[in-house]
Amino acid sequence: MIVGLGKTGYACAKYFMRHGIAFSVADDSLNPTYLNRLRVDIPTIEVWPIDEDTFLDADQIVLSPGVPLSNESIQMAVKSGLSVTGDIAIFAQETKKEFAAITGTNGKSTVTQLLAEMAIASGKSVGVGGNIGTPCLELLEREVELNIIEVSSYQLEVVDFLAANVAVLLNLAPDHLDRYQSNEAYYQTKLKIFHDCKIAVVPRAMKLELNLKQVVYSFGLDEPKTDYELGIKVVDGVDYFSIGNRPLLSIDELALKGRHNWLNALAGLAAAYALGLSEEGMMRALCSFKGLPHRCQSIGEFHHIQFINDSKSTNPSSTIAAIEGLCSDNAALVLILGGVTKGADIGELRDVIDKNVSICLIYGQDRELIKEMLGNDVADIALFENLELLVDRLQNKTRKGDLVLFSPACASFDQFDNFEHRGEVFTQLIERYYS
Repeated sequence: MIVGLGKTGYACAKYFMRHGIAFSVADDSLNPTYLNRLRVDIPTIEVWPIDEDTFLDADQIVLSPGVPLSNESIQMAVKSGLSVTGDIAIFAQETKKEFAAITGTNGKSTVTQLLAEMAIASGKSVGVGGNIGTPCLELLEREVELNIIEVSSYQLEVVDFLAANVAVLLNLAPDHLDRYQSNEAYYQTKLKIFHDCKIAVVPRAMKLELNLKQVVYSFGLDEPKTDYELGIKVVDGVDYFSIGNRPLLSIDELALKGRHNWLNALAGLAAAYALGLSEEGMMRALCSFKGLPHRCQSIGEFHHIQFINDSKSTNPSSTIAAIEGLCSDNAALVLILGGVTKGADIGELRDVIDKNVSICLIYGQDRELIKEMLGNDVADIALFENLELLVDRLQNKTRKGDLVLFSPACASFDQFDNFEHRGEVFTQLIERYYS
């Protein structure tokens, strides 16, 4: 029984069809997103409601990431003895190819794509997917040497056996508290990335007590000590990415900007060494990789004001990283927040805003709540009903030399389809009002 017929559920259905496995579909909507596509192949397919009666004749539940494992009907089915799996778990069982799995609260897609480009530059044929782009079950059909998959906590909820060749944890910060009972529950779900992995890649700053028996590479902004540590070493006054005591590349040569992206790059490097990629290919990819859209992406400079689109920021920790990575003594920082908090504590931004932000502009459904959580003693705060009204008034709030950072720290679904749509609209508004 496939539960949830979105992009992942549809990929599961296609996989079962290719392998002659009988399945049914359950969804909260009687007309889910991919139903019309599925009916091209199976005209008579029906969509069942997600309730306990639906699962009576099922052998197994295949859960899509958009449906919580904590759903009451699914929990009742589990208690009755029904097993639950998902696309990542099926992929891990079926793949015959080497694969790296990457998770973390922030930076997953950036590191996934960077690692893929390092592998390609090293002469590998590569599949990229999972929580980004191509559903992982489609990767099983491709003739490649290596798969690199981004994995979300939602996908890890139903993983008991992953056994990645290289498992990467980038960071952990409070997120998705609308879905998890506590931060600890969310963190423990993320740590399932290491189940039976061959090599683990971890952030040194977190000092995780994982008791891993595998080989462990670590990354951080401090100076590395061993050949299994990646970090920053100062040589003749210049900062270098280094492995152990050996300098690799001057930070000035990186196309990625911001301290948070230095950590992303170091994580990618650690994973690349763990996979045995060529050092020449790693360095070449690092020098050319400029990052992904909507992730601290420069829109441009208009009227001597810089504009950064960081729409991918859907939680406070990612916005903190963006502010700390981009703040400068040479430019006043104008921060744009807004959307739906998802139960996150936006008050976590208070100190970094107080230290680095001159003006904070807030829009959207939870604007009043965000202002309340920030308090009245940080920056100059103004509220707007929607993003267009905010950008319309932005010219009155900015001055020559400012840097405008659109890093919402919230979900987008109050006014937009997703963070990509939000970032595209922001970019269009800036170009309309400023160019």
